[in-house]
Amino acid sequence: MRALKKYMKLLFAALVCALPIVANASANKYLEYLRGWVNAGCSMDFEFKAADRSGREVLSYNGTLVIKDKSYALAVPDAMKVICNGKEKIMINEETKEAMLAGNDAQSRDLLENPLQLVFDYDMSYNISNGRNDSVVLRDKSKHSAYPEISIWFKAGSQAGSWVPQRFEIRGKDGSIYTVIIKSFSSPSKADAGVFELSPGKLSGYKLIDLR
Repeated sequence: MRALKKYMKLLFAALVCALPIVANASANKYLEYLRGWVNAGCSMDFEFKAADRSGREVLSYNGTLVIKDKSYALAVPDAMKVICNGKEKIMINEETKEAMLAGNDAQSRDLLENPLQLVFDYDMSYNISNGRNDSVVLRDKSKHSAYPEISIWFKAGSQAGSWVPQRFEIRGKDGSIYTVIIKSFSSPSKADAGVFELSPGKLSGYKLIDLR
């Protein structure tokens, strides 16, 4: 009986030690596919919601996003557009008819400044674990991060090709929560090849503010 109890304790210890490895392996696979979608190019329609620390919704809008490698084009109808070619970006305010041209810091980890960096450095900057219902939880290793925790839900499926993102939940250090719901997703992107070009034609009728 003592031998059996000892064996069970050793087996339990072995399972506990193995669980984080299995969990992280699964989470890493999801994130590897997310990185693959970005590298290959993808486009999506989404809904964005922001809630304060009390849970009260303070902002909501729909938009589209096209991504390829370190370039992206974000559009919120009748409000704003951001076009980034990886080196520079234009932020267009459709309400004020202003366009701001600025350099793009490809190494910045600020989600507002460079939303793509998460995809390229998740394995270095975050502690990764499996969440519930086909989700991955990333906890920022930096204690000074404005967004200490990010959860990403993926479409359930037995084939890796179905592992596309469905929802992002970003928790702010101040208790606010930002949610991005993916309404449609396609890869490779069917967007026009010039979608990331910072051409003068896209600024026709806008006052240009050069911040470079």
